Amino acid sequence: VLNDPESSPAVEDGVVYIGCGFNGKAVAALRLNETDEQLKAVGVGREIWKTPTPFPATGAITLTGDLVLVGCGTAPVPDLKKWDTRGPLHAASQTK
Repeated sequence: VLNDPESSPAVEDGVVYIGCGFNGKAVAALRLNETDEQLKAVGVGREIWKTPTPFPATGAITLTGDLVLVGCGTAPVPDLKKWDTRGPLHAASQTK
């Protein structure tokens, strides 16, 4: 069971990768192309793997090479304004 999937997923080669929030704290890879009946017929489930994370994995999933990257954490989102000339580095330095 995948609890609290809430990151923006990434899809590649028939696999969807998604992060789970406060009630899941994990990243998972799920089979996408087969129906439940097809998976049951060959004796496998939808989940390929699931890896726990120490914090909620709510950042957008990024795939690069063999890596699955996701932002994790519990810091509040800074109040960014389009016109803030201090830029995103200033906002990032203000989070804890």
